[in-house]
Amino acid sequence: MVSLFGKGDGANKHHDGELRKLRRQDLLQLLVEQMREAEQLQGQVAEHEKTIEDLTATTERLKAKLDDKDAQIERLKGKLDDKDAQLDRLKVKLDDKDKQIEHLEDKIDTKDEVIARLSDKGAASLESVEPRA
Repeated sequence: MVSLFGKGDGANKHHDGELRKLRRQDLLQLLVEQMREAEQLQGQVAEHEKTIEDLTATTERLKAKLDDKDAQIERLKGKLDDKDAQLDRLKVKLDDKDKQIEHLEDKIDTKDEVIARLSDKGAASLESVEPRA
């Protein structure tokens, strides 16, 4: 209950005597002021309710956007996992190629050694065949 004096119920008993002393026109003027104040408060309540409604709608839109972003993140995580797996497969292939290269290099070194030995033997053979002076 709205007090005519803007105070709580405890103050009403004290002011009952004052209300009886007021003239009818003064009482009507107080009532009009109280009605204006009530209308003003109702207007504020309506504004606050509209603000709450707008904020609720905004919150729902933001929640929907967050849900979309979460789904997008999950899709991207899946793609990243796929790329990581692909990268691991390529690393294994690269390691295999490196081993093949090392093996070929070893073969080349072995062949070079054989050629060098054969060259030495060939040179020695030629020396033995050549007439000595």
